[in-house]
Amino acid sequence: MRNPFRRKRAAGREVGPGEVKQVGLQGGFVALQAEASARWSQRSYAGLAREGYMRNPVAHRCVRLVAEAVSSVPFLLYEGGRDLDRHPMLDLLARPNGRMTGTGLVEAICGHLLLSGNAFVEAVAVAGRPRELHVLRPDRMRVVEGPDGWPVAFDYTVGDRRRRLALEPENGGGLLHLRLFDPLDDHLGFAPLAAAHDALDLSNAAAAWNKALLGIPGDNTYANYAEANRAFYRLTVLPLLTRLTGALGGFLAPAFGAGLRLTYDADAIAGLSAEREALWSRVGAADFLTEDEKREAVGYPPLRAAG
Repeated sequence: MRNPFRRKRAAGREVGPGEVKQVGLQGGFVALQAEASARWSQRSYAGLAREGYMRNPVAHRCVRLVAEAVSSVPFLLYEGGRDLDRHPMLDLLARPNGRMTGTGLVEAICGHLLLSGNAFVEAVAVAGRPRELHVLRPDRMRVVEGPDGWPVAFDYTVGDRRRRLALEPENGGGLLHLRLFDPLDDHLGFAPLAAAHDALDLSNAAAAWNKALLGIPGDNTYANYAEANRAFYRLTVLPLLTRLTGALGGFLAPAFGAGLRLTYDADAIAGLSAEREALWSRVGAADFLTEDEKREAVGYPPLRAAG
């Protein structure tokens, strides 16, 4: 009796694992593949950018939504308690270099943070003051440790060219490194997209199998769009704005003078307009508060400091 489980021979030999055997069936064919192992993409920056941002519509939308929302909020600059309408630091942030606007600068920083957990901004100085800001790709950076094991600089490599960029400001220039928390790395940040790495691969594989995406699962999680919009700004955009303005302000302010504080204009966020109006109404009706206390409650400096 022939063994029914014995592997078929093709061209005088057995069909091995991973090979395809074609069997005639009513004029057509059936492709049998013995090996069906999963293929996982790389967890590198290039892998996450390619498989997540460039291939997955959900990840692409999320990154763009966050980056564009953060970049749409205007910066505010205070000197002491005084709001500055014009200042060289604001001019630099509005036009960081000849190829990029301020919106593009913030979008690039946020994109790198979300895709790699790290963002790098180089300040190019003239006469001891930053005159240009450039966002550098995180996958081209390598940590340079000092004698104590902490980073003192980064090597930036493009092709066969390498530059060493110091973290400590030098004559108004230097390198700003923004990083997200990584519990296993003392020097570099953890990419939020890396946590969804396996889910991204499964989603991309499903999309390729179906040849089309017939809707984005979970897109209508909230029945109330306005509430969803407020939650998005409160839980995602504002924390990232706070991190960004704090880092950029701390990096640039020493070169422009003491007492400068960079923040953002919360009143300009359309998604929080109803919330801000309610806050103004509650504060305005609070007769037990002084004018300065009311101003502080809505994010403005006291009158004596503003004057």
